[in-house]
Amino acid sequence: MKHNLPNLDSIAMKAGGKCTQRVLVVMVFLYLTGLCVGYEIILTQLIAVVLRAAGVDPDFLDSMKFRAYVGIPAAAFCFFPLSLLRDMSSLSYASFVALVALFYTLLVLVVECPFFYQLNHDKPDYESHAFIFDLNLPVAASITFFSFTCQLQLLPIFSELVKPNYTRIKKVVIRALVIDYFFYVIMACAGYFSTFNFTRSIVMDRDDLPGNSPDYWMLVAVVSISSLMFASLPVNYNPWRNQFFMLWKGNTSFSNKE
Repeated sequence: MKHNLPNLDSIAMKAGGKCTQRVLVVMVFLYLTGLCVGYEIILTQLIAVVLRAAGVDPDFLDSMKFRAYVGIPAAAFCFFPLSLLRDMSSLSYASFVALVALFYTLLVLVVECPFFYQLNHDKPDYESHAFIFDLNLPVAASITFFSFTCQLQLLPIFSELVKPNYTRIKKVVIRALVIDYFFYVIMACAGYFSTFNFTRSIVMDRDDLPGNSPDYWMLVAVVSISSLMFASLPVNYNPWRNQFFMLWKGNTSFSNKE
């Protein structure tokens, strides 16, 4: 911002020349690929949670056939059309909906946590550890890194502000990080202290409380988070597409056909 560089392409060019510029594109492409795969996996797992509660065969829900039935149509008929949007302002309302859905999910996890804790904390198979260092550490680290990797959206959001300046974008970044940190920490604690070492990668995918099966409150949360996946991927895809056209065409404007 000090040098009035409007995008990542210009920053990379000024910092290290054409070589750095191309390395940036490759890194962003690899990040996007991992992100797309991650969103597809999470979406499939969330839909499986809902269908499992509806009585669908668990073996089918764990099969490659089920993943294909969910992943391919989602990519072809939802992710792809939404990714054609020219800028991220079209998804501005999705951010507010996402915040509401996350807050509702957080509320359900926190309210149910004491009941799960009372149910599980005395069971011999359930263990509580503040830290565990084993081969799963890289997996946990990768989840954390991807959770907070949002710098790709920084410059596109900056360029779409009505009156872009350093003070305003700094305020946006600080607020976003504070909100992210709040949700991640509370959700992680509520999820872990509910099922301890049986906590799954998606904390909403757990056995229901006795007398509360199916857990409709949690199912609503699962459905709401699933719907957010359809807005999250286009938001992350937009910066990479702009980066691609800036590198190969030398400008930020491109036609609808392109």
